[in-house]
Amino acid sequence: MEAEMSGDMNSCAASLRPRDVRNGLAINVFSAIWAVSFVGATALVAFLDPPAVLAAAIVAVPLGVSFLVLRSYRKFLAEADELLRKTHLEALCLGAGAALSVGTTFLLLLPLGASAPWGLALTLTALCLGYTYGVIRGLKAYRE
Repeated sequence: MEAEMSGDMNSCAASLRPRDVRNGLAINVFSAIWAVSFVGATALVAFLDPPAVLAAAIVAVPLGVSFLVLRSYRKFLAEADELLRKTHLEALCLGAGAALSVGTTFLLLLPLGASAPWGLALTLTALCLGYTYGVIRGLKAYRE
């Protein structure tokens, strides 16, 4: 069954070992739970205007879930083969470099009226796109 799970997929996961697919699925599930908890916490804090203690408790939920995402990603990296681990570490470096470039550029633009929230949003977008590009590029080379 596990061999079929990774062999029948028409995706990047097709070349991965069943354990890597399982670990990747755990990351995706925890990431989805984090995203829902983040959006929910944002809405609750914005619309309910709760007292500070309740707001802190609401904000703590996505923070706690984010640790589950990080733990599952660490497990993925620890159990991945050397080439897959290298691919993801290089992708992390690419994403971090992209975020650093965009983030520091926005810091320079703040005195000129650039929006700090937009700067943060674009910095996080650069992080995600850089990482995603790095993984796709690495997995493409991984298949060859």
